Amino acid sequence: MAFTDTIHITCLLISVVVIPSQGQADSSPVQATIKNLPASMVASESRPNAPSLATTESHRKLTVNDWENPEICGGCHTTQYQGWKGSMHSNAFKDPIFQAEWALAEKQIGGNIGNLCGGCHAPPGMLSQTIKFDPALGKHGGFSAPPVAEQGVSCDVCHTITGSSFQNSVVMEHGNGSYVSSPGKTKRGPLKDARSPYHDTAYSEHHTKAAFCGNCHNIFNPVNQYPLERTYDEWKYSVYAQNDVQCQDCHMVPVETAMRVADELKPARKLKDHGLAGKAAIGAQKERELTHGHGFVGGNSVITAALGDPDSRRHAQIAIKRLRSAAKLDVKLEKVRGQGLKGQDTLHNLEIKVTNLRAGHHMPTSLTFIRELWLDVEVTDQNGAPVFRSGALDSHSEVDTNATMFKSYAVDKEGNPAKYIWTVARFDRRTTIPPKGHQYGRYAFNIPAGTTELRVHTKLNYRSFSQHFVDHLLGEGKMKVPTVVMNDIETRYKIPGLAIASTTNNLTQSDAEKESNRLLEEYLGPEIAMQDINRLSRACAACHGKEGISRKDIYPNIGGQNESYLLSALRAYQSGSRNSERMNAMTKDLNDKQLQNLAAYYSAMTKAQLKKNQNRTE
Repeated sequence: MAFTDTIHITCLLISVVVIPSQGQADSSPVQATIKNLPASMVASESRPNAPSLATTESHRKLTVNDWENPEICGGCHTTQYQGWKGSMHSNAFKDPIFQAEWALAEKQIGGNIGNLCGGCHAPPGMLSQTIKFDPALGKHGGFSAPPVAEQGVSCDVCHTITGSSFQNSVVMEHGNGSYVSSPGKTKRGPLKDARSPYHDTAYSEHHTKAAFCGNCHNIFNPVNQYPLERTYDEWKYSVYAQNDVQCQDCHMVPVETAMRVADELKPARKLKDHGLAGKAAIGAQKERELTHGHGFVGGNSVITAALGDPDSRRHAQIAIKRLRSAAKLDVKLEKVRGQGLKGQDTLHNLEIKVTNLRAGHHMPTSLTFIRELWLDVEVTDQNGAPVFRSGALDSHSEVDTNATMFKSYAVDKEGNPAKYIWTVARFDRRTTIPPKGHQYGRYAFNIPAGTTELRVHTKLNYRSFSQHFVDHLLGEGKMKVPTVVMNDIETRYKIPGLAIASTTNNLTQSDAEKESNRLLEEYLGPEIAMQDINRLSRACAACHGKEGISRKDIYPNIGGQNESYLLSALRAYQSGSRNSERMNAMTKDLNDKQLQNLAAYYSAMTKAQLKKNQNRTE
């Protein structure tokens, strides 16, 4: 299970699937409203959280204070807390793409459809009904929530789940937030003999099974019940499930262990010398045979890199390592029979086999009609002259339309490309790669007469979403979507005869940190990304908070502020035209590029709490 966007963008369920092409106006009326939902999926007194399937034990009404702050959990469970901190689970609510997507859906549909998004991205906020929408935030609006809810899928969210409510779904399957929540003193988990001086404990078999993850990692349209995301189902019908390998065996262990799990098809606990024994908490009396990490890292390196803080950046590096361990490429070049008259070009067929080597679900997974996984193939001769190309990015950072893509293609009931998710009737084509399965990219091209050597350079590239998709949500230029190279091989052939002269794998696992640095560079700019981000953000956080949200009234919130305003203020402090002894000293030695990047960095932060102190000035 090396390849998944661990926290998927659930809100895509109710928003745009195919963004209008650049320069094309979106004149189609929004057809679906809350009244289109079946009665059983509309929120009511008896089903207050619909269309989410999330519910509470004995239908108890909750307040946001019923959940524990994860920092308290971290006091004893330090390893688990550090693993969770900066993860996509911890950023589930703050994720800027998710926020923009949810806001767009709120404006287009309204009603209580947002329960579906909040049920998996901010359960304490949704279940306590404390999430607020502000149409003035961001391009499409934004959401705020109390601090505990802002922390997304936190420790207490998962460890106070008592079971699943999937039997309440129309399709009788896990998904759409099909969990039962009971926050309180009792914490549930996979240990039968756990003891704690702070809280009560209870064993939960549900926490040991993939079905626990399936409560949110399956998504189906609440109008027509069509399955839009099937990460759990993909696993359920895979060879991994047949061998008792659960989601937890890959996503709660280091990448190297996950690779062994996939290669040996054994649960992590059954691996020889797995090296994961330890204590589950500080002061624990008993050492466990296996202790789980709580990073739940999948394939989303873009958001964690974009958020920029050291914890999230660490998760971006791990995500890239997982992506690079997931797939295998095999290249085969053949001359077409009957070709090859002396002095003439010769037609050749190129076949590239892509194997899902280590992902316990399809590759890609999650919302597969949004994800981009494709082959980038470049063929050149002995002098470097181009012979063939497929899969390059154009000047707008969009993938070549003729590229071999591995994805799903969504259509409406008339068979036309589905523009909105609620019009998806089915996938009329799906080229995703199942666990331990494979797909092919096949190409034909002429090799010019006189060619003596051919170089075939093949990359398997991945993006969580297209650049145009992000521009539509955040605004052009707000976030650059980098390409993660999952595999990169170069094969040289002697011509004629097609003898392989050499094969080179251009990527190693040790490149992961360099790759995550590159992603951060592309988002923030090289100076701050490579040299100053840790130092500068720590200095700013001392007064303005780690995410630009101050905890003291005397300091203004800068997270989510207008970028131009922040840059103007920083330049004013640097020049001395705006007076603050501390800020004048902080900005004195920075160059203008660093000021620009700082302004961009904090402007991109969550705007969730900005309204609290909107009128403050320093």
